[in-house]
Amino acid sequence: MSKKRWFALLGAAVLFIVSVISQLSTTAATTDWGNLLDEDRISEKVKEEGTGTQKIAVANLNGVIQDENSNPLLAAGENSYRQFLAMLDQAAEDDSIDGLII
Repeated sequence: MSKKRWFALLGAAVLFIVSVISQLSTTAATTDWGNLLDEDRISEKVKEEGTGTQKIAVANLNGVIQDENSNPLLAAGENSYRQFLAMLDQAAEDDSIDGLII
C-alpha cells in the first residue's frame, strides 16, 4: 500500500477512537448514576396532611417519553419510557394510591 492509503487508514482509526471516547464521555456525563441501580424510582413526599390513609400519586415528567431500543451502554441519558412504565407499575401495585396526576 502507498503512504497515502496508510495515512488515510490511520486518520480513519483516529477518528473512530475519538468518536468512541466522545460517546462514552457524553454517556458518563449525562447518566444519572444515583438512579441507575435504584429499583424504587418513586420517592414519597407529603404535600398536604390529611385524615385518610389513601394517597394521590404525582408523576412529574420532563421531555419526551420515548422507548430507545439502543445499547444501554452507548445510550446517552436514561430511557424515559421504561422509567415512566416503572413509575406507573409501582403506583398500580400500591393499594393505598387512589389516583395519579401526571
